[in-house]
Amino acid sequence: MYEYICSGEISGTNICQYSGKENPYLEQSVDDRTRDLTQLIEEKYLSSGKFFRKADFARIAQFYTLDVISDVAFGAPLGFLERLGL
Repeated sequence: MYEYICSGEISGTNICQYSGKENPYLEQSVDDRTRDLTQLIEEKYLSSGKFFRKADFARIAQFYTLDVISDVAFGAPLGFLERLGL
């Protein structure tokens, strides 16, 4: 079902990493959400010479992360970045 890659030992515990091989769309999902992130920043937060727009990148990064995780896990983003752009 899930494939894990275990490597090395730190303080007597194995470190296992999730490889994601059963999801053939993993990279495409991350790419799509990254495209959404850059589009949001360009459309809503890009400053001009006369106008400065503030962006709380910590909040934006949280929404980006949630959209990536939901897209990878469920096949579709929850739409946090989309709602943030409204």
